[in-house]
Amino acid sequence: MFSKRTFSAVDATVVIASQQQGMTVSTQDIADLLGLSVSYLESILKVLKANGIIRSYRGPGGGYQIDADPAELSIWDVVSLFESEAHSDEGQDNNPKILNACFEGLYGLAKSYLMEQKLGDWAKLELPQKNKVPVLQGRFKLKPMPSMALPKVPNSVFQLPTYDLPMSRVA
Repeated sequence: MFSKRTFSAVDATVVIASQQQGMTVSTQDIADLLGLSVSYLESILKVLKANGIIRSYRGPGGGYQIDADPAELSIWDVVSLFESEAHSDEGQDNNPKILNACFEGLYGLAKSYLMEQKLGDWAKLELPQKNKVPVLQGRFKLKPMPSMALPKVPNSVFQLPTYDLPMSRVA
């Protein structure tokens, strides 16, 4: 009933609203989390920003934050930016009248349900932390490599007197 772009916009808005107060999330992080391309996601974020749903910050540590109150913002507020009743009725002129009535009824049910759903209720995700090394869950289910142990030896012969090396090795 709704386009993939609409679903992606709702997902992106939920991810942004799930951030801790005062924290931002970058376009790359959202794209990685949702499995979307950055350019596709930027076109969605542009619409959300233009309509006051999110705000952006530039520079290091920049990214996106929710601009509206998640407890007041309904999921329909986001959906309606990407879908319209005229768009949902497109291509239904060739259908029998009974099907058109069914589509209108389904659209009305979806709209009333999404108007009741608040973004704050959906934005309780626990997002992955950047400092944690994720376990790769692909075809091979690889675990992260252990960190390399660095030898404790001098970098040059001029540092030899500062290291306490066994005499058997320094001969």
